[in-house]
Amino acid sequence: MKITPGFNAVEASELLQICAQAEQFQNSLLPGEQSRLRIPAMLSEVPKPHNWELYYRQKATDTTNSGFEIWKKKANAEQFAVCFWARSHLQQLLKSSKYNRLVAAEINVKAVSEKKEKLADATHARVHFGLLSQLSRWLPDLIEQLIRISAKCRALFLYLTGHGIGAALANLFASWYGRQTLIPTKCYLPKVYAFGPPKCGNEAFATDFDQLFFNNRFVEAMAFRLVNDLDLVPKLPLSFPHAEDLKHKTRTRLADWRDYFLRWFMRPSANFQHCGVRVVLRGQSFEKLTENENNLLQHYLRHYYQLLIEQFPV
Repeated sequence: MKITPGFNAVEASELLQICAQAEQFQNSLLPGEQSRLRIPAMLSEVPKPHNWELYYRQKATDTTNSGFEIWKKKANAEQFAVCFWARSHLQQLLKSSKYNRLVAAEINVKAVSEKKEKLADATHARVHFGLLSQLSRWLPDLIEQLIRISAKCRALFLYLTGHGIGAALANLFASWYGRQTLIPTKCYLPKVYAFGPPKCGNEAFATDFDQLFFNNRFVEAMAFRLVNDLDLVPKLPLSFPHAEDLKHKTRTRLADWRDYFLRWFMRPSANFQHCGVRVVLRGQSFEKLTENENNLLQHYLRHYYQLLIEQFPV
């Protein structure tokens, strides 16, 4: 059964339930990853996805920072969901000068293909180096699993999802999958639900991505990013408009040459930009918590789930 275009609250809630299961399992491997936040009682546990079953879980160790799980829909043998996950400390990728830079939108998959695989068609498309490096570590394993699945199906219908860094990885993979030729079975354009993703590429990449997944036909869109408007993670990495706001708010004035350099370096081809159709979730602050705790809870997966089911009841 084909996947219907357009935003669907039932699909979104079920995929966020899958994200919660993946996050819970990875946290169980590293007890230190468990949140030490004071969790308000109103943020209850996310229920299990009753219409889906775990099909494949990538082997992970205490040194694995990101990865994926594959889930199968119980009522449809041709529908699968790939959930991308990342450990919380990986958010440092968005702040580190070593990883927080843009590189060519292509990836080397030596175990599967002799040539580099494109993530975008645009000549000036660039993607986040740190996120790309994480994807390249286990992409061959994911491709191998999808090839095995496709061998058993007449057609393959995929949902791609993730929360936070995992959502950004889902967007990068989606952009590759929409152009790939390695999986032989008839593959359709995947449907993406990214929850609270940071920016994963520049404006050229985002434009290319959006043309592939909806091309201004919003009722036919196949890629969505659900964002809590109080969440700080989707604002990362900082792009030129945010740098301008920061400069204004701190009331500091750069020297002319520094200002010129900043404007040149953060030109459109080198500026981070979001991709996918934006779906806004109206966040809420929590009383009796510090500002820092409030900021952290805005990105918390349980909070995203509560906002989703409250604002898009099914």
